[in-house]
Amino acid sequence: MTAQPMVTCTVCKSPHKAALEADLAAGKSELGTSKRYGVTRGALRRHVGNGHVVGVAPKRDRQTIPDGLDIDPVASLQEQLNQLYGVDTQDWSPAQIDRLHEQRRRVAESLSRARPPADLEGPAAAKLKRLEEMVRVQDEVLERHPEVRAEVAAALRAWRDR
Repeated sequence: MTAQPMVTCTVCKSPHKAALEADLAAGKSELGTSKRYGVTRGALRRHVGNGHVVGVAPKRDRQTIPDGLDIDPVASLQEQLNQLYGVDTQDWSPAQIDRLHEQRRRVAESLSRARPPADLEGPAAAKLKRLEEMVRVQDEVLERHPEVRAEVAAALRAWRDR
């Protein structure tokens, strides 16, 4: 069953309707298609959103999260931080190590902002506090003694391998 074209739809009234719909169905960009045929992106989105193109879902429906998928931002950030601490920096330059430390600091900062309320804290929150403290101490030492970066990298590798 095909959707009935709306009388007010500018894409439905366009002489290039078939070519427009073919481009949309082929997954070509809305911007390029709108420029190519002289219609607005908004008109293309409304055309698709109103069901005028068979087999093409509106963009907002293409990016939905599957049912049952639980996205936990704290767990995601924790995993990212764990991966950053698992990086082998043995052959890295000091500048590369500095960038890694900055990335670790930013992720730890994001974790601290995503922390659950105090009454919900449990083992994960305690582990998070320990990690934040470790990052803070590490940053303090590196700021005071930049010449020990290699030693810090070796100590982190030893800690990771425990």
